[in-house]
Amino acid sequence: MVDRWDEPLHLRCQGIVGVADEGLDGSESQGGVQGGQKKGATLAEEFSIGSILALLHMQPFDAHHKQRGNTGLLRELVIPDTIHFRSGDPNLPCWYFCSKADPGTIKRKNACNVTPHNIVDAFTRKRKRSVNKGLSGIVAVLIGDARPNPGITEEDEVGEARVEYLDEVGLRYFLDRRVADYNGLLQQWVDPKGNHNSMMHAVWAQSVCQVTCKTNTRALSDRRVCMYERAVTFEGAESLTNRDPVSAQTQQVIELQCGNFAKHIARMTGGRSRLNTMSSYWKVRSDGRVLFLWCSALSATSSKPAGG
Repeated sequence: MVDRWDEPLHLRCQGIVGVADEGLDGSESQGGVQGGQKKGATLAEEFSIGSILALLHMQPFDAHHKQRGNTGLLRELVIPDTIHFRSGDPNLPCWYFCSKADPGTIKRKNACNVTPHNIVDAFTRKRKRSVNKGLSGIVAVLIGDARPNPGITEEDEVGEARVEYLDEVGLRYFLDRRVADYNGLLQQWVDPKGNHNSMMHAVWAQSVCQVTCKTNTRALSDRRVCMYERAVTFEGAESLTNRDPVSAQTQQVIELQCGNFAKHIARMTGGRSRLNTMSSYWKVRSDGRVLFLWCSALSATSSKPAGG
């Protein structure tokens, strides 16, 4: 008899459902972050938090060597292990990760390997081996897809992304009870540089990139405080965070990578799609490396191929 935790995850074919407002068994109550897509963008029929991962995963095919090539534009890109779920989509879930052998390549695991057992093992392995066992106790983050807001006009379709923090118990509960109806990302938790969680929000356009940083006022190691209050940044109350300056070096890294995202997408679509603006979230890892986390909004213009 095969343990179903070793079987690939499958989703029910149904429409988008809302994310619960209360944490369950190890998850913390979630906050909202602005997200969505400008009307008229054509990179996808409907915006999804994970849309950009599929685009960054694309690489040109090298016909001479009969293998995937590399645009060379994403060599500095690092992402945490991230799994994209979307109820009713036959091509999902997809598990994206960075290739250590080929820097700048976002790889995708085979569908047969996207199992609850493998997810729990990968998301908790490093913490079980570490001496401090993970000071925060957090192993994963859920970023729910943008939800429609009745007060939003057709000219500016923006929803609200929901963010939750999970310990190992919460992760197991999600994979066992909630995953079938979930739309969004499950992302491996990344320890920040220092004992306070900090994130950066970048608003990028063709000629400008504005980066802001928020740092939680509570220590991640202070388990007298719930996970939510120790981890929230942009999605939490102002009283739980401080605005911190962004170093010139970090600003430069993020601005360069956002520009390279646009170039990569243009190249992979044969110049038919142009990324105009993007709202994204970033983090400085404990080793000082800047990581891309997720994209909450983007707008693009597309043109038909010649003779189309």
